[in-house]
Amino acid sequence: MTMFARLRAAGTGPRYVRGGKNKAVRYPPEELEAWTTSQLVSSTSEEVAAGRRSHKVKTEAQHEGDVV
Repeated sequence: MTMFARLRAAGTGPRYVRGGKNKAVRYPPEELEAWTTSQLVSSTSEEVAAGRRSHKVKTEAQHEGDVV
């Protein structure tokens, strides 16, 4: 399953049109641009806040056990 197919199934991707003889999925360019713009972040913490990335933050005690 492609990324866009997963996004369509979850209802979180760009808006699309299904049509033609083979019922192909097409994304209008303005919808792709709007969706892409809505996904812009400046840091991974913004992804976590937006719920787009599961990020486990280590505590200071957990960092002490890290091998360097």
